[in-house]
Amino acid sequence: MEQKVIDLLKSVFEGVEITSDSSQETVETWDSMHQLSIAFEIESEFGISLEPEEIAKMISVKEIIAIIESKK
Repeated sequence: MEQKVIDLLKSVFEGVEITSDSSQETVETWDSMHQLSIAFEIESEFGISLEPEEIAKMISVKEIIAIIESKK
């Protein structure tokens, strides 16, 4: 799961190094537009629907994984 999320973020943030510790604070280009792209990709990849509150909380790899796992 973690590697799948990391790979997804790498595709959203082309050319940026993404690790399990990556977050909005460590990725300079992680802005609101990228946040929506991440949400769209996660919904498509994992077949889930995200609420606006959940999208707002997706500020790190760990947080994204926790939200995905809560939907299963």
